[in-house]
Amino acid sequence: MRTTVELPDDLRQRVVSEAAARNLRDYSQVIVDALRAYFDGGQDGRQSAVARVRGSLNRQADERERRRLTELRANWRT
Repeated sequence: MRTTVELPDDLRQRVVSEAAARNLRDYSQVIVDALRAYFDGGQDGRQSAVARVRGSLNRQADERERRRLTELRANWRT
């Protein structure tokens, strides 16, 4: 399916460069791959990142970080 997407110049150049590096004639496949990775693997990637750092703070540092985040949320402007 054809569609029109507006990309910032710098992002378009990166997509075009990636397509050239893959020896592709256009950059549609690069965008399809990026969207698939985002939608299919995005959540798993975030969960993996969390799993890698789980347990890296000691109890004291964990409590300080929780207090800091609680304070940030309380002062968050919507």
